[in-house]
Amino acid sequence: MTKLLAGLDETATETQKSDGWCSFCIPHTEYVKFESEVNSLFTTQLTSFHGKKFKTNQAVEYEQFLRIIRKYAENSVPTILNCTLYSKNFKQKYSESFERITENVFRLVGVKNEDLITVCKQLTPGLFSFMRRVNHFGNTNELMIEVDSDNVKEKYHSLNSIIKGNNISANILMTHLYNKYRENHFANSPQLVRNGISVLKDQKSLAIQAADVIGNFSTSFIFYKLGNSSNKRIMKGKIFEKVFGDKFGTENFISSIQLSGQNDLEILDEGIFPMDFTTYNEIKK
Repeated sequence: MTKLLAGLDETATETQKSDGWCSFCIPHTEYVKFESEVNSLFTTQLTSFHGKKFKTNQAVEYEQFLRIIRKYAENSVPTILNCTLYSKNFKQKYSESFERITENVFRLVGVKNEDLITVCKQLTPGLFSFMRRVNHFGNTNELMIEVDSDNVKEKYHSLNSIIKGNNISANILMTHLYNKYRENHFANSPQLVRNGISVLKDQKSLAIQAADVIGNFSTSFIFYKLGNSSNKRIMKGKIFEKVFGDKFGTENFISSIQLSGQNDLEILDEGIFPMDFTTYNEIKK
């Protein structure tokens, strides 16, 4: 049995014509080493990695961070490093379906706390999207997931509901929901450990920072390849190309995705645009 740790973050273009989720997941034993290497990059001016806060004088550190991410994603088993963009309508339908599942299940078991239902509905689509992507990881493995916080999700760890006289936390409820859905639909994916979901500010999680930077820099790479004129996006795109160009350097995206003005990407055919940055995610037997 392997205990895995995953970072999960949302990503979106400026006017959200396309958005989705990014994930970084490696064995916890490797994550400890990953943390140590990344921490060596920090300075008094650079205390965390965040795609939108990138400064041009930090290009070397961000490139090194991407190289460390790739190293651990390629040399650990099982792992995943991925960014998936959804068209606006597809994402809305996808999210609404899982939000309904969350609300219906929670009301059925007797959850009365409306804030708890609202917050958990925000979490479910990303968590279930990740579950689908790791369905080949094996159900004997265990999983912990760290999710980027925002103004809605930050309440998660303080929420609970009285059910049949017992005070049940949002984390226990979400872990049960995740594992039950996994059992019924993606039975070969890892089980969440008890209280297996942590909602954190990205500064508190290098796994979330990895997912964030992968999403931001890979999206900048697409902008750059499609001819966007933003100097910062071009710089990020070229940094990403230096690290992952052997996988995507000659890729022609124009049949799948296109620029919409200078600040957005539009996915063609109302579907999804997945980018998997490693192929080292299979369990070897």
